[in-house]
Amino acid sequence: MVKLVWRRLSIRTTRQTLARHVEIKAAYDARKRALRKEAPRVGEERGVEQRLRRVTAENDRLRAENARYREQFVQLQYNAYKYGLQKHQLEERLPKVDRESSA
Repeated sequence: MVKLVWRRLSIRTTRQTLARHVEIKAAYDARKRALRKEAPRVGEERGVEQRLRRVTAENDRLRAENARYREQFVQLQYNAYKYGLQKHQLEERLPKVDRESSA
């Protein structure tokens, strides 16, 4: 800022002197706040990138798992047809488990 004043106005000054001028200080502070809002902090940016990588990896893993389940379903569906199982047999509820009895 001091160099800019020197180049444009040919006035030698210090940062402290410029900060004493209310209008200059207000403009400087306003620009500083605007810059903070525009650019995320380095730590926040890194955290967002890490989270994005983690979520993307999880998404890829879930897609692969879903594909395996689909393949398994098609296999089960074929075997049910092959061995003559009826839809109502496949949709039967599981028996209730009596957890209080010892086996």
